[in-house]
Amino acid sequence: MNHLVSHQIRFRLKRRIYVSYFYQIALFAIACSFAMSSNAQQIKVFSALEQNNILIGDQTKLNIQILYRDGIKIQKIDLSVLDTMKTIEVLVVKPIVDSVVGMIQELTITSFDSGYHFIPKIPIVFLQDGQLDTVTTNELALTVNTIPQDTLLIAPIKSIIEEPVRIEDFFWIALIILGVGLLALIILYFVNRKPARKEIAITTQTVMIPSHELALQQLKALENKQLWQKGEVKAYHSELTRIIRAYLENRYGIQALEMTTEQILAQLNTLDFDAAWNDRLREMLQAADLVKFAKAEPPSVFHERMMDYAVSFVEATKKVIEIEKNVE
Repeated sequence: MNHLVSHQIRFRLKRRIYVSYFYQIALFAIACSFAMSSNAQQIKVFSALEQNNILIGDQTKLNIQILYRDGIKIQKIDLSVLDTMKTIEVLVVKPIVDSVVGMIQELTITSFDSGYHFIPKIPIVFLQDGQLDTVTTNELALTVNTIPQDTLLIAPIKSIIEEPVRIEDFFWIALIILGVGLLALIILYFVNRKPARKEIAITTQTVMIPSHELALQQLKALENKQLWQKGEVKAYHSELTRIIRAYLENRYGIQALEMTTEQILAQLNTLDFDAAWNDRLREMLQAADLVKFAKAEPPSVFHERMMDYAVSFVEATKKVIEIEKNVE
């Protein structure tokens, strides 16, 4: 069967080549006869198909040849008439080629409708002696055939080929069985399980350390570090100032960590604050700046005094919570 189809394809290709050669020779012979004839018309047009019998979907060339003598100018080859054809489609329109005695235009056409189709006459507009005139090509016929049944590759019906049984063939079956078994175990578990004991919620209370206790603990920890004794004077006073500012923020509810010294004092004077501590508090808060920009290191007594001031200040300003006791 394959050998027969291959033979038919080679035959069609050879026939197409022979027809193309014959077609070109015929066009050349017509042109030569027109050029040698002295009694011929001033202009002569004709059209021809390279193949007038094609298979559905195949392509063929439509050639339009115009032969004319001196004094004639071709104005237009009106291909708009081809747009009216519903069964034939123009695929390619090549540029006009001038020859010795005229011009040739080549078109590539096809059709997807089997049957007998007519290609209408194509008008050619030319100018002679200052006047426009029109001539038309000859009408053509194109036969479009369907694919012959004997060229279709219809293989004979064969018996079903049984494939060998493989482990992979049972994979999905095993997976489904496993899934069903797992689902059954989950359902069985929830049906037979004992109700869980109610857990007693234990609420934990967060113990809030009073602000003065927290500040005193931090001051004691700072003293134990012995920073100024190790030469870290700036770090010592920066930490001491931070502890006092944090204490003021927690004790009096002001944003002491973000305020300047004067802003803190002004804010405290509007609250329940003993103004007698203003000078010492100012000295403590400005200690870090004084140490930072000092040209010489302050004496050890200065560091100890700042710590004593801080502890005394916290002790003196701590908030006292009175607990009333009912005496029976």
